[in-house]
Amino acid sequence: MVVFKIALGDYTQMLAAFYLLVGVTIMILGLGVFHKFTKVEK
Repeated sequence: MVVFKIALGDYTQMLAAFYLLVGVTIMILGLGVFHKFTKVEK
């Protein structure tokens, strides 16, 4: 949300802020899936 607040002053940067937010979300989900499938059972 902070990214969007900063980008609100300049609407040309709104698309870049949206891509940044989507990219970080995909990265976090991808790391979660990676962790789930690579967990070592004890």
